[in-house]
Amino acid sequence: MMVLMAEVARFASLNDANGKHCMCPVIIAGDFNCTPHSPLYNFAVQGKLNYANLSAKTLDGEHKADRSMYPMVESEVNKDQFLPEQIGIKNNCLFHVSARQCAPPHTVTHSLRLASVYTHGTAHNKEFSTHHLATTATVDYIFYTPPMPSSLWWSGIGRSSYSRNLRLLARRRLPTMSDLRPDDLLPNSTNSSDHVALQAYFQFAEPAR
Repeated sequence: MMVLMAEVARFASLNDANGKHCMCPVIIAGDFNCTPHSPLYNFAVQGKLNYANLSAKTLDGEHKADRSMYPMVESEVNKDQFLPEQIGIKNNCLFHVSARQCAPPHTVTHSLRLASVYTHGTAHNKEFSTHHLATTATVDYIFYTPPMPSSLWWSGIGRSSYSRNLRLLARRRLPTMSDLRPDDLLPNSTNSSDHVALQAYFQFAEPAR
């Protein structure tokens, strides 16, 4: 995910007509293999993760019994620099050529301001994007840059950071646990994938004065 954030930040970074640095609003969608409010999810939406003494086996929040596919061990998460030096990405998810190492020790950060399109349901009736024998959970997301408050935008603070606002207009409903039936495992006769389709509509706009 650090590599993804670094690449997106690189492509979203630009200069406006006056030569001032700003960021394009972004939409990032896909299967992130982590559950809502897990350390990895919180890193995406909060822009920060302290990984000191955090087990690599629980970063995604899925708590699977079989972790043989994960070669990383806990001691590897406690390195000062999370990614190998050869990759060229610092702990602030920026490339060496444009980055200062400003993240606190054992902490990774990113510069993108992200929110999830979905609310992920309630504690007693959670949304899910995949449902099979191994798990029923949300692991797929549409993250986007939420609108900058008008007060910040027109004061110049927001405009110096982001070129325009990205407004969420609508989203396709995800199923919840209350929708489940015993024979609903995915894929099935009505769903060709073991993941549910995510869909959202957005609009680019400047906030009203």
